[in-house]
Amino acid sequence: ENAFGLNSSEAVLVIKSSISARFPEQKQMLMQRIGNNKSIIVIEEIMEWKKLNGLMVCCDAFVSLHRSEGFGLTIAEAMSVGKPVIATGYSGNIDFMNITNSFPVKYHMISTGDRYYSSTDQ
Repeated sequence: ENAFGLNSSEAVLVIKSSISARFPEQKQMLMQRIGNNKSIIVIEEIMEWKKLNGLMVCCDAFVSLHRSEGFGLTIAEAMSVGKPVIATGYSGNIDFMNITNSFPVKYHMISTGDRYYSSTDQ
């Protein structure tokens, strides 16, 4: 909104999630914040590769601000189709992401407790 205003025809933000049901309070806060802004689209589903790839191909940039990302397959796929990638500079994606080919975001570790992750590595 600060950059493009409400209901911009110049830019659209797509927020893709498949786990929002696990975080109903945060989802409600997000949806309230978005309100009636037609420039923000929320997609909540597990997509087949072909559909997810189609979404990646039509975007201008791919952003993954994650706590933990295994290998980072979607990040690697976005990079492979030439999309600028902004992602947390932590986890498996740092095996192929660096400041010369992407935009790693600095982070600091915090404990989240058992609510978010079942791993003991918190």
